Amino acid sequence: MTRNKGSLTPKQHKAILILSEKSIAETARELRIPERTLYRWMKLPLFALVLQEERAAKYYRDSARLVQLRPAAINILAKLLLDPSTPPATRVRAAESVLDQTRETFELQDLESRLTQLEQDDETEGDKRK
Repeated sequence: MTRNKGSLTPKQHKAILILSEKSIAETARELRIPERTLYRWMKLPLFALVLQEERAAKYYRDSARLVQLRPAAINILAKLLLDPSTPPATRVRAAESVLDQTRETFELQDLESRLTQLEQDDETEGDKRK
């Protein structure tokens, strides 16, 4: 079969969509193709690139959904943490979760701030060299 090396077949596009959510074995079964075919496709630069882009897009869509659920999760943790009738082990776990998330948020904000400063410093140095 002759085809343009720079394009993907409809079946390859479908495989990419399925692979972004399922395993290689599940994808092969659903498409009724051998797993080795998927492995061979995954070695193709264009297929690998499009698969990576689709997985990244799915990750960002999922992340956006998690951000939407965050206020509800915070409310649940607060209620568990503050309710004296909540079992102590559950209260401890809620407290740990709040503290872990607070630490991670602080660390991300700190890294973002430091990265921004480094980028600004690099731009300033680049301007001086011109």
